[in-house]
Amino acid sequence: MNDSRERHHVVISGLDLLGTWKAVLAEEMGEKEVSVNGVGITLRIIRAFFDWRLRDSNRDNGAFRAPWWIELHPEGRRLRHAYWEAVFCGLSKDIEICEFVKVHGPGKIRIGGYSRIASEVILDGRGGLIIGGYALNGFKSILMTCSHQFGGLEPVISQGMESAPISIGTDVWLGARVIVLPGVTIGDHAVIGAGAVVTQSIPRNAIAVGNPAHVIRSRTVSAHESSHFD
Repeated sequence: MNDSRERHHVVISGLDLLGTWKAVLAEEMGEKEVSVNGVGITLRIIRAFFDWRLRDSNRDNGAFRAPWWIELHPEGRRLRHAYWEAVFCGLSKDIEICEFVKVHGPGKIRIGGYSRIASEVILDGRGGLIIGGYALNGFKSILMTCSHQFGGLEPVISQGMESAPISIGTDVWLGARVIVLPGVTIGDHAVIGAGAVVTQSIPRNAIAVGNPAHVIRSRTVSAHESSHFD
């Protein structure tokens, strides 16, 4: 072997990432050439690549979305988790983030265990966002912690932004296309009907629907059932 560094070659189920991965592979594996067809073997390398690629990212205000090739890959679920694990600087393996999710400010977001973020959800953490355990965020739901100010007479685009934290409790289900606005708290075990716009806080065990969302009745959650989420 000569003193010059050998070419690094990575193939994951037919996907050639040679050019993009060369730098991180050089650091991780030195002179070795790697040809991998099983995703399970490559997850450590993929996580290392994402850590390297995102090393200078602004996690308090920046926007993130999984790369397009992950969404097309047959092992996309596992690859996607490796990406979001790097974005959030750690993510429990029992949390699922589905396809085409967009996240603003992941450094200010906390997600509890066994939660599921459905496809095309937008999470805005710039004002602070907490999602409790066992939560379901439905398809195309939007959690907005930042919004435009509009109290002045100048154009809205010139008035800047304001933010307030959102807190989603344990075992909360947000239906498809629910929008949660800044400053809202949704209590444990609440259910928000599809298409609702949540402008004010919702108490625990409540079922709320509409625009603006209003409580129509309450769930009955026994103490035994509630202890399952502790």
